[in-house]
Amino acid sequence: MPVEKHEKIKGNEHFTHHEELGHLLCGISPWLKFKESSGRVIKLKEKLNTLILKSIHNAVNPSSLYYITFTGKYDK
Repeated sequence: MPVEKHEKIKGNEHFTHHEELGHLLCGISPWLKFKESSGRVIKLKEKLNTLILKSIHNAVNPSSLYYITFTGKYDK
């Protein structure tokens, strides 16, 4: 994933992916938590929950193509 670098903020480019994943999860979580009676919406939420868990798993798995490093250095 490309990272845009800013002149004013240096050193954070390696952790941008962490921030984006956190923003996404925080943004969608209230909707996922909200009780919905529609069967179609429930199925969509179940699918999104599965995708979120897979995303988190891939983000922290060093052998994954989608691994997000916590050290700021990528071996790949």
